[in-house]
Amino acid sequence: MDAYHIAYAESKKVDYFVTVDRQLINASKKANLNLKVVNPVEFVMEVM
Repeated sequence: MDAYHIAYAESKKVDYFVTVDRQLINASKKANLNLKVVNPVEFVMEVM
């Protein structure tokens, strides 16, 4: 299901995908994604 959500987010050209799933965050760093997968704290720190 995670792959579907990431693929959909990529297709809509979103900038951030926010999750608390550490494995998903780590896996996304190895993939060539156009969006940034971050946890909620990282998201707030980057947006503010």
